[in-house]
Amino acid sequence: MSHRILLVALAALTLTACADRAAPLRIGAKGFAEQALLAEMVAALARRAGVDVAPIDTCGDTYACHRKLRDGEIDVMVEYTGTGLRFIGAVPGQDSMDDLRSLYAPLGLRWLNPIGFDNGYRVLVRADRPQRTIGDLTGVDGLRVVAPPEYVRRPGDGLGALVTRYGLRLGAKPLLIEPPSERYQALVDGRADAAIGYATDGAIAEMGLKVLADPAGFFPPYEGAVLVREDAAKRHPGLIEALGALEGRIDTATMRDLNARVQLEGRDVGVVARGFLATHDLVDPAPPG
Repeated sequence: MSHRILLVALAALTLTACADRAAPLRIGAKGFAEQALLAEMVAALARRAGVDVAPIDTCGDTYACHRKLRDGEIDVMVEYTGTGLRFIGAVPGQDSMDDLRSLYAPLGLRWLNPIGFDNGYRVLVRADRPQRTIGDLTGVDGLRVVAPPEYVRRPGDGLGALVTRYGLRLGAKPLLIEPPSERYQALVDGRADAAIGYATDGAIAEMGLKVLADPAGFFPPYEGAVLVREDAAKRHPGLIEALGALEGRIDTATMRDLNARVQLEGRDVGVVARGFLATHDLVDPAPPG
C-alpha cells in the first residue's frame, strides 16, 4: 500500500511540475515602441527571477489589452494610471494610486508602484504654428485633427470630451492613424492642424512639432506602472519583487530618450531595453558579440 501511495504522490508532483512548466508568464504590450520596450524590460526582470516567459503578445490597443488581461489571456502589462482610471469608470475625485488599486482589486488585478515617467496624451501642432495652448485652437475654424483610432472611443479623456472641454470646432471627421510617426507626418504634410500624441515620444522635436499647454488640466497624469494578475503573482513566486525593481527607475526624459533610440535610430527593442536594465545592474550585461 505504501508503495502505491508513493507512486500516486510522485505522479501528482509530476503533473504539478508539468502544469507549472506549461504556464509561462504571458506579457502583453500595446502596439507602439514604448510598450515594446517596457514589455521587454518586464520579460528580462522576470527571467532573471527564474520565471519562464512566453513570447510577448502585441495585443493591440488599450481595449484589446484590457480584455486579454481580464480574461486571463495575458498575465501582465505596463499600463498608465490615467488610462486605468478612465477605463474602470472612476468618478471625479478618484485619482490616487489607492483609488486605482481598490477599483482593480475585485478584478484580481494589482497595480505596482509607478515606474517614474508620465506618458500623457498631448495635443501637438507644427512648431511654426502660432498656437501655444489647446485653447488657442478655438480660433481655427474647421479644425482638422489626426488621432489614433482608440482615442475617439475613449471615455473621459477622449476626443469628444476634449472638444467639449475646450470648445473646439472640428471640420471633417478626424483622420485616424495608429502609428505615431505616420500620424505626425500627416501634421507635417499639412493634412491636419493638430495631432494627438504622447509626452514621451522621441519623434516630437525631431519632426519639428511642439506640445500645446493644457491650461484646463484636461489630461490626467498617465504614470506608467506594471499591472499584473494576482493569479500570475501566485503562480510565479518572486515575480512581484522582481518587477518592483522598475519602481521610480525611469523618468520622463529617460523614457523619451529610450523611445528615440528605437523610433529614430532604428535600434533593436530588446537590446535597448536590456541595455538600460544592465546599466542599472538589474540584469547581467549581454555577452559581447
